[in-house]
Amino acid sequence: MDQARLPVIVGVGEVANTDDDRIVHPLELLAEAVEQAVADSHAGRRLLDRVGLVGATPLSIYSEDRAADLVAARFELPAADTVETGYTGSGPLRLLAEAGHRITEGH
Repeated sequence: MDQARLPVIVGVGEVANTDDDRIVHPLELLAEAVEQAVADSHAGRRLLDRVGLVGATPLSIYSEDRAADLVAARFELPAADTVETGYTGSGPLRLLAEAGHRITEGH
């Protein structure tokens, strides 16, 4: 495999709202996770300039809003493609596989 196309995870973030008194929109939790991943990368905000794909699972079974589109807009990533899985437990793994596939294909 071409080393320039080797998928690498550079930062991660995870947020779980376990505080019953903290009522927030799921987009706020996603934004917190993005901020954590950017901080974890040690690359700072310049990392966001390189984002080509924003993937997300649905916000809720009741929402028609696309989480990936909302995150891309929130972080001003107009050049990023967006993809959203169905409402399933395997969604995050499918998104990771999609990102890896796109990287190996040169995107």
